[in-house]
Amino acid sequence: MTKEEVFLRKVRNAVYEALVAEGVGEDHRLFKPCFRQLFNVCKVFGEAGTNAGGGAAAGGGTKKFLAEVARSNAKLAIIKEKQSCQRGFMENTGAKSEVSHSSRRRRK
Repeated sequence: MTKEEVFLRKVRNAVYEALVAEGVGEDHRLFKPCFRQLFNVCKVFGEAGTNAGGGAAAGGGTKKFLAEVARSNAKLAIIKEKQSCQRGFMENTGAKSEVSHSSRRRRK
């Protein structure tokens, strides 16, 4: 296995564990989009941390660093995907957001 393959396996494991810890398992409808988004975030941070000598080197290992990045960003990824799904539903059904309705002020 190459270094790149080992690194990507560590990223996948960190992302999977973080999503499962947040209650988004493989059978959840948000798992794939959240996994994809969180994987990309962790990959970028992981590559930057290992190449720059920071993060992974300073904190005691790539696996630990990636796990922390995944845990720190898992909730945000889930929230973003929930909002994206809700927005897509509203656009497809023609429903209007109650937030935008109630926040409008009447002009005289």
